[in-house]
Amino acid sequence: MRLPSKRSVASACLLAALLAGAGCRRHGATSHATTSATTDNLKSTLSTSKLPILRWPDFSDYAALTQTFYGARNWEVAWLENGKPTRQAQQLIELFTASAAKGLEPEDYDASRWPARVAGLAHASDLDLAQFDLAMTVCVMRYISDLHIGRVSPSHFAFGVSVDAKKYDLPQFLADEVVGAGDVAKALASIEPQTEQYRDTLAALVRYQALAQKEKQQNWQPLPVPPRPLAPGSPYGAVAALRERLQLVGDLPGDAATSQAPGAAVYDATLSQAIQQFQRRHNLPNDGKLTPQTVAALNVPLTMRVHQLEDSLERWRWLSDQYLNAAILVNIPEYALRAYNDDHKVDFMMKVVVGDSVKEDHQTPVLTETMKYVVMRPYWNVTPTIIKQEIISHIEKSKSYLSEKNFEVVNGSGKPV
Repeated sequence: MRLPSKRSVASACLLAALLAGAGCRRHGATSHATTSATTDNLKSTLSTSKLPILRWPDFSDYAALTQTFYGARNWEVAWLENGKPTRQAQQLIELFTASAAKGLEPEDYDASRWPARVAGLAHASDLDLAQFDLAMTVCVMRYISDLHIGRVSPSHFAFGVSVDAKKYDLPQFLADEVVGAGDVAKALASIEPQTEQYRDTLAALVRYQALAQKEKQQNWQPLPVPPRPLAPGSPYGAVAALRERLQLVGDLPGDAATSQAPGAAVYDATLSQAIQQFQRRHNLPNDGKLTPQTVAALNVPLTMRVHQLEDSLERWRWLSDQYLNAAILVNIPEYALRAYNDDHKVDFMMKVVVGDSVKEDHQTPVLTETMKYVVMRPYWNVTPTIIKQEIISHIEKSKSYLSEKNFEVVNGSGKPV
């Protein structure tokens, strides 16, 4: 599932309930000798909730927040000093530019537009100064919100996850933690999920972003899918391309030896070992055979893998703090449950049954809950809909179906019949 990237969608979903913060104390506010003309332009622009110089000009979802922020500063600019960007503003621009490494979209924060804006300050009017400062405030609020609670609300997908409890008082947060920060990146380090899994996903994203660039440069073409699983020693016409693919994704060392004769096109033991490693990483049966399923996974464009990692980071940001170190996590696409010990290391893992992602009425719900009880091996009463749509057809084909599948038929009193 690729998440929507348009700022209009993300803004509406993320911050509709964040219009609070009145009475924000004035922390970190410093005087930059804002002229009355700049203040007037700042108030005038804010009143429209639109800023044409932004990539996403409509900031109505942040209007009340920015009003509170500047009101607490007596309408002084926050990111300019003597007509130049403050050190904090320059650091924020660097963070915006590098935000793709966080799984975000740099242009959501006007990354490519800031150099020209900074250069234009040399001959800026009062209106230019006001718009520069307001643009920085809106962009940093968007950046903090996206990095902390995600770009799109999970409610947009009808997931049983809420980000409301995580939302910051953004005017207060900016005043206390950002405007006067000595190191903005360090000040914002705590707003991301503080889990090993999240950090591992970040590292994987950066790696796959680089691999996707290599894939693009090499103009890589999909591998032919074999009609049946190939064991070591079987002929395979795309051996050279397979070796290249496995080397690109890191499952086959660049100097790995080959056991086949020059010019031969045989799926050899060296490739089988690399395929086994690839299968293990992608939760496939790791038998070392070149199966159609394995080739299909190899053929997934690395840009798609990048999108999958970005979406995984998004989901981590949705989780409220009490769930970030959850004792039990179910990875639905992997059909796996993991239980963690007090050191947040995996204590045990087991396979689980999940629904069908295609059929809407068969999907497994996505949710977070505090668990009080666990019922082991509970009885499950098959719903009438499933009985009619699925079970009866199997019974008609085989009278032994129910006993083979360990179903129990009971009467109205709950007694087996």
